[in-house]
Amino acid sequence: MNGSPAERKRALTENDLLFIIRAAPHSAAHDDLLFLAIVLVGWHCLLRLGELVDHDSSRLRDYRKNISRLSVKFHDLPRPHVSLFLPMHKADRFTEGSTVIFEKRSSSRLDPVHFFKIYLSSRDDRFPHLPQLWLRSDRSVPTRSWFINRIRAIFPSNEIASHSLRSGGATALALAGTPLHKIQSIGRWSSDAFLIYLQRHPLLIQSSLAGCSALDAQQTDLQSCSHHQPPVLHR
Repeated sequence: MNGSPAERKRALTENDLLFIIRAAPHSAAHDDLLFLAIVLVGWHCLLRLGELVDHDSSRLRDYRKNISRLSVKFHDLPRPHVSLFLPMHKADRFTEGSTVIFEKRSSSRLDPVHFFKIYLSSRDDRFPHLPQLWLRSDRSVPTRSWFINRIRAIFPSNEIASHSLRSGGATALALAGTPLHKIQSIGRWSSDAFLIYLQRHPLLIQSSLAGCSALDAQQTDLQSCSHHQPPVLHR
């Protein structure tokens, strides 16, 4: 019996992020701030949802995977940015962890540092002595179902799912002409599996290989910026 092909969920776009921000109450509660921070940081850093929230089943949770509040650092040079330590992730074969960085986007309504700082202020006021970075108002670490229920409240159809954050960030980088090997490195992919997020848009792959914006590539010959060597994707 032939199985039906897996349905791929839609990547979150910048317009989707703006819609999520506008959907937040004017007097946002702590959990609203938490949700916005997870969305903006996860999207910009190409994080897996499982790296941001706990498993729904308590038996499958591992406290060692929780990002520590103490790992958060604010930096001014070379540009304002925030770093945090991801203790372990899917591609981390030696459980060494990875440092994740997201920069301030001063002129953008989607600045992840802005939303992260607002959440962090609320978190530190409420729970100054708890070790986990991401905490709900009831002191618990958010779970996958908590996040999915919130995203589905904004996008009722099932076209947005857990991978939409990661695929959306990767697609945005490709649209900007970020070389594929850099996208692979930012997302901590150990293989070229991330290309599955871009395969519906061949122009994205072409422009990233050429090192120029896909938006520019629609108006100019891709060969004009193809002097960059195509990246080697490690399997």
